Amino acid sequence: MLSAVLLSGAGLLVPFDDADSLADALLQLLRDPAQLQAMRRASERIGSQLSWPAVGDTLANARARGARVYATIDGGPAP
Repeated sequence: MLSAVLLSGAGLLVPFDDADSLADALLQLLRDPAQLQAMRRASERIGSQLSWPAVGDTLANARARGARVYATIDGGPAP
């Protein structure tokens, strides 16, 4: 999930337990309104994919696909 956020442009990665790096990243966004707006749009796009209902749907679909594959291998009906 972290890589999805970073690759989408919706977030920045700062070192753990490094307040100075966090402050620098926040100041960077405050000084660059275009970057902040781009990150805001990206976070809105990816955020809808990361809501619990969306994640649940993704997992349910993966389980259903796995069941169909298993049934094909096993020769029986899909559960």
